Amino acid sequence: MNSRRRWDFVLSVTLCVALAACGSLGEPKAFLPDSGTGGNTCVGGQDCVPGHICINGDGGPDRCALQCDDDECLRLDPSWQCSSAQGACKSVECGRKIACSTAEFCDLSLFRCYPTSGACSTVSDCPVFGLVDGVELSCTSGSCVLNRPSPSFVSGLDTRGVVEVLSPTPGQEFANEGEVAFQWTAVNAPVLVVVADAEPTTLDKLRAHAVWGFAGKSDEAGVIHWANGVHVTAAGWNGVPAEPPQEVPLFVVVQAVQRGVLLGASRAVPFSIGKAWKTEGDSCEDQGVVNGSCANPARVLVCNSGQCRVACASNLDCSSESGCAITPSLTSFAVCDLPPP
Repeated sequence: MNSRRRWDFVLSVTLCVALAACGSLGEPKAFLPDSGTGGNTCVGGQDCVPGHICINGDGGPDRCALQCDDDECLRLDPSWQCSSAQGACKSVECGRKIACSTAEFCDLSLFRCYPTSGACSTVSDCPVFGLVDGVELSCTSGSCVLNRPSPSFVSGLDTRGVVEVLSPTPGQEFANEGEVAFQWTAVNAPVLVVVADAEPTTLDKLRAHAVWGFAGKSDEAGVIHWANGVHVTAAGWNGVPAEPPQEVPLFVVVQAVQRGVLLGASRAVPFSIGKAWKTEGDSCEDQGVVNGSCANPARVLVCNSGQCRVACASNLDCSSESGCAITPSLTSFAVCDLPPP
């Protein structure tokens, strides 16, 4: 197909999709599923959307391939790649078959090249890796950084202010109950501290899943421990602390109360006593999934080649002993090198 005819064709397909008026174009050109066996009938590639080859019908009519072919896009134009598995060709900076220059990598979710160093001036300089829910991207100290979002507040706690929990940090794992320490920003009021064994997204869930509680003021250091509180059940607060749940996610909520008025409340901060979440190097099976079986409230982990790995946008996401590396087996994230044993 000559260049003029090809661009006329692309324009026709674009208008067809935008106006939902494919029938007005006469002979159908747009790529549409047909009986689940292939696209529209075709006589030569010019009847198919760019990137979808015309396949021999083996006794029946020839049909446009359902899947877009990157090599076919390249044949039509050296800057073209498939926009998606069943999409059309599009002009890109880089792609599955179009490499970036040295010291750059391709973010396949945007088809753009970025420096492997992760250098940035603003967050718009950072790759997004097809970001999913539960992942935030920032430009910190000149480097792109992936973070988990802050824990959520409990819906239904009508509060005038925010109490910041200093300990535990999100996802912190205490070795035993003796090490558990709750600390928060100073408030000039008595506090009510509640631990739940399921995420308390609402006030009703906080009440239903409460397992431990403390009411009063913290010590001079602003810290209370598990032994300072009492066991909580649906029947109420008991006089002594019970054995804490082990190796399961727990959530602490701190409330500042004065004469029956709620002055402030914290986010529901996840922590555990013992290991409750997978960490870097643990086994997994959901390849390429972020926040799946590798979900961890402290780090952004992705399953890569059977192992949970720390996802990264620059070396700043990794430990001092490892760097951020582009991994061929992943199309959505880069991961930190595993630290030496």
